[in-house]
Amino acid sequence: MDTTFYLNKNGYTTLKILDLQGRLVTTLINGYKAKGEYSVKWNGKDKKNKEVKTGLYLYRLQVDKRSMTRSLQLIK
Repeated sequence: MDTTFYLNKNGYTTLKILDLQGRLVTTLINGYKAKGEYSVKWNGKDKKNKEVKTGLYLYRLQVDKRSMTRSLQLIK
């Protein structure tokens, strides 16, 4: 997964990959980010660095108390 996003303000930012049951697969961003554009790539591995299965996943971007969740399809 490659994604680009724009932060319109500075803030503590997390970008997490979740399975369809809402369980954490991995965290791609976890820290303070300044306003601006960012590009992130997920390599299809979980937090233990193991390959995950092809299928549907969710990604959740949260900046301070605001968040958005979208689906993604991992194809290998």
